[in-house]
Amino acid sequence: MALDFQRKTPASFERVRGNEFGYNAKQVDQFLQRARVALETPKATSRGVTSADVRGVSFDPVKGGYAAAVVDAALDRLEDAFARRERDELIAAK
Repeated sequence: MALDFQRKTPASFERVRGNEFGYNAKQVDQFLQRARVALETPKATSRGVTSADVRGVSFDPVKGGYAAAVVDAALDRLEDAFARRERDELIAAK
């Protein structure tokens, strides 16, 4: 796991160099936390996350942010997990 030297805490993803643009780390972390809660406890969330939400999410570009390719790959896997759950729920309902 990479270390976020600005906050001195473990970073969720690799960061780009300080003069390059990447995704806003705070926005990424907040969305992924919300998605994790929705995935782990789907009935307990009042505002759930869907595969469409994951597919459509965007983050502001900031210098020194998270590497976009790494975050995008994680979002692809997350979207697949939500899509599988949605498919399973639809099959169970029918």
